[in-house]
Amino acid sequence: KAVMAHSMLHEDLLEQMRTFRYDASPMGMLISSFASISTFYPEANPAIHGADLYTHNPSLRNKQIVRILGKAPAIAAATFRLRIGRPFHAPPPPSAAAALDPLLYPAHFFALLDGSSPPPARRLCAIWDKLFIALASNGMSSSTSLLRHVASARTDPYSCVAAAAAVEKGDWLSGAGAKAVLSQLEDIVAAA
Repeated sequence: KAVMAHSMLHEDLLEQMRTFRYDASPMGMLISSFASISTFYPEANPAIHGADLYTHNPSLRNKQIVRILGKAPAIAAATFRLRIGRPFHAPPPPSAAAALDPLLYPAHFFALLDGSSPPPARRLCAIWDKLFIALASNGMSSSTSLLRHVASARTDPYSCVAAAAAVEKGDWLSGAGAKAVLSQLEDIVAAA
């Protein structure tokens, strides 16, 4: 639930996203948005504050992780809404978010996508929950490796995520994994 508290996007970021063309690459929009978010949280930038975010300040580091997990679906949903020519949806209020339990994260994502107040079907949320887990547990992929390399230079976490997402934009190494997961999910749905 702490993650959902960080799904609100700053109006300045939304304004920047509105400058993208309707047919802009969704991954390009995600990359640009995460790079921009780094400017909203200067306390997370070790270069500015001199803090060693990655080794000496675990509470600040964990706060950035929660923010990233909260902002990612909001950015993805805003990207989708922009591409179909519709306005952005604000995250559901905390009381409505609690009603979306137990599959809170995927249900919250669907609420951001279409603004519906009734929670989506549990089966659909369960499938998306498995998709998120499968995509997140891709081991030491090229994007994970790059994220770790960029973070080793003590770059802020948002720029690290933007760099990792840039690797995922390519089809050579990373894109095939996501396609395989989607294919497996289609097989699961067809068999059910």
